[in-house]
Amino acid sequence: MSVARRVDLDALRVIAAFGVIWIHICAFLEPAGWLWALAITCFRWVVPVFLMITGAVLALHDEQSSGVWLTRVLRMIAITAVSVALYTFVAVFFTHEIESMGFLGALLGGPPFMHLWYLYIAIAVYASAPLLLLIVRRVPVWMICIGLVVIYLGCALALRPEVPAAMMIFPLLGWGGYFVIGALLQKFPRPKHMEAISLVALLFIAIAGDIWLGFALEPAWGSAAHDYAIQFNSPFVAVTAGCVFRLAAFLPWQNTLARLAPATLGIYVVHPLWVLVLIQWNMLPRPLTALIQIPLLTALVFGLTALLVLTVRLAWLKMRSQWIFGAKVNRIGSG
Repeated sequence: MSVARRVDLDALRVIAAFGVIWIHICAFLEPAGWLWALAITCFRWVVPVFLMITGAVLALHDEQSSGVWLTRVLRMIAITAVSVALYTFVAVFFTHEIESMGFLGALLGGPPFMHLWYLYIAIAVYASAPLLLLIVRRVPVWMICIGLVVIYLGCALALRPEVPAAMMIFPLLGWGGYFVIGALLQKFPRPKHMEAISLVALLFIAIAGDIWLGFALEPAWGSAAHDYAIQFNSPFVAVTAGCVFRLAAFLPWQNTLARLAPATLGIYVVHPLWVLVLIQWNMLPRPLTALIQIPLLTALVFGLTALLVLTVRLAWLKMRSQWIFGAKVNRIGSG
């Protein structure tokens, strides 16, 4: 028995893909002051939401098909391998960044990693999915909630200077925590209007708290404040992502947005190439015009990447259908 696609999750995936590009465009602003903190905070929830959607989708399929998990793991590994090869090629022949750090160093901390680190994380989370889903099924919800609070408070404490190395386990657990949150929340029915109003209020409180910290810490490159400002595993971000995930049922134009969902993984992989083009053409946002440039450049990169990915996808589907049709004709002819 197949599981029906959730239109709200597909629409949310498209918005999250747009947010990823937004964050990467914002990365070229000077990392200090209110504008940078505000621009980054508006969409910092998008990466956690991707993992929540993964948790929700695999939880929906958990009772239906044991092959879904393995198929997704293998697909993610294949996509990551192709993407690493692509960005290694770019770093060798265009940006020449690998020459100074060696191939392994570039793979683990250089150009491929900087563009594709989320795929590295996603593979680890996918590989852990059977254990995480077992936790969702067997452990009481109240115990899971206590564990999540401990994890995300630990993530915040891990950013303090001179913390023990063992504290870095919390940011790693935080990624799996988002998967678990998505798997839990998908069980709940569509929020009622009063619950939705409460979620919106909580959402704005969490974002305001995050922005306030951005102002108070005045992040600069290499500081603990900067590390917090780009941190995806923190209490405020976790609350924001959870609220957005629950409010997905109220997204406008869901069906229209959901049609772009097949391009979202491709958008994550391909869009950094368009960002490199913006760098070459000196089209990066400037502080005085950032409020206009950031949304326009984000929309431009999103549109170009979606068009490219969907074109390639349609070409592949056409080739595949022709191959299947040809195989059937040959089988009939030989019979």
